[in-house]
Amino acid sequence: MALYLYGSVAIDDFKQGWSDIDIIVLTQKEISQPQAEILVELRQTMLERFPNNPYFRQFEGRVVLETKTVAGLKESVEWIKSRKPAT
Repeated sequence: MALYLYGSVAIDDFKQGWSDIDIIVLTQKEISQPQAEILVELRQTMLERFPNNPYFRQFEGRVVLETKTVAGLKESVEWIKSRKPAT
């Protein structure tokens, strides 16, 4: 497994309050449904544990099977973005 930052953070153009934090996780095998659910809940879990961290709300990411990267990111599973943070 490998985790990469991309987008504004990676090119040093991040703007607090405007930019999101883009993350891509490459895996060698497909993740299970329980693993996918953990990823979807990850941002919320971090927000509950560290409520004053301004960055967790900006995480957006996807999990991509390494063999699918040649075909493009259309085959990826989008996560994090699907859950809104508690207010």
